[in-house]
Amino acid sequence: MNIFNFVSFILFAISSLPSATLAENCQKVPGISCYICGRADNSSPWEMLYTTDPVEASSCTTGGDPKHPDCCNMYNWNNGHGDADTFWHGAKGKTVPCTYKKLKPNDSVGGNTCSSSRIDVDAFTFADHDFTVARSDWDNFWGEGPKSRTMKKGTWVKFNSATTVQCDDFDENGVQQKIPYCTFVSDI
Repeated sequence: MNIFNFVSFILFAISSLPSATLAENCQKVPGISCYICGRADNSSPWEMLYTTDPVEASSCTTGGDPKHPDCCNMYNWNNGHGDADTFWHGAKGKTVPCTYKKLKPNDSVGGNTCSSSRIDVDAFTFADHDFTVARSDWDNFWGEGPKSRTMKKGTWVKFNSATTVQCDDFDENGVQQKIPYCTFVSDI
């Protein structure tokens, strides 16, 4: 298989992913034993929280308080599947049951793999700091709208399995930030 056919095959496989891909289901790449899984890279000096198991249910009653490990207040529950334009223009939030884990500074979790052990990160937040979610350099995908959005601490941001979220304390111009600065990178 030449490189063009391989890339076309991968792009086709990604485009056929279900829109609400969640952690328990990293997406298998057809024809090979590899999986596409969401990833979180925390290069910031602050501790990040991540979840691999948000579920749609109505039994979550703590309001998404980051001190309660059973709820995640998702900013973009309706469009964490990669509908980025909706992220900037009318995301619909929802507090959903989840469990979460801590991701230390300068650590990462999840990502694409060809091994049988895999972790698919679905959403992230910072419990003790507001944080910035910024557009990457692929503005045609994002459409019109603001360059970045500041999220309140404890507000979860959902993303799909074909994405890595990268958080740092520097913006895309190398300017140091006082709060985490996060961008989404497509893994395809």
